[in-house]
Amino acid sequence: MEKKKSIFMLLFASFMLISCAVTAQTSFTLNKEGVGCLKKGMLFSKIPAKCAGLYDRFEKKVIEDEMDGDYTLYVFYSGKTKVAEITDYGYEKTVAGITVFASNISTPDGVSPGMTVRKLLLKKGVKGQYRDGMELSLNGYTIGFDGMTDYGYKVFNNAYAKGTDVKLTNACFKADAKVVSISR
Repeated sequence: MEKKKSIFMLLFASFMLISCAVTAQTSFTLNKEGVGCLKKGMLFSKIPAKCAGLYDRFEKKVIEDEMDGDYTLYVFYSGKTKVAEITDYGYEKTVAGITVFASNISTPDGVSPGMTVRKLLLKKGVKGQYRDGMELSLNGYTIGFDGMTDYGYKVFNNAYAKGTDVKLTNACFKADAKVVSISR
């Protein structure tokens, strides 16, 4: 009986180890150089077809924009999950910026897509800004988010109208508001 129990425990432990190994994601850091094999300054023509653990394919999409001119969007995927985007506006031949969407990619400060905005606001130096829309920033990273409250819209719009800094509080965001993207 004891031998059967030991064999069962060994099989169970082996199964758990295999399960953990299969579901473990590789972690990456988005820094000033880029993320994984996607580097700022690299030629668009040199973007690898795959990058181990980061993405297994990418698509190039031409986006028609009557106001600012057409541009090419490189969208990177791991399976069906969108991992990152790089925009080619056509006037540069190299990567100037990278936007990430996957939760296994974080900044050196530990900010990652999927993190709650409330947790983000605990980090010193988070600022609200109004550029092409309402954004958050921290140490040179632009952070996209969802879940703003009506009060938050009012705070952002008032600051924009006055040309002042946005005074961020938890009241600006719904309790389940999340980081959805990070750009550098």
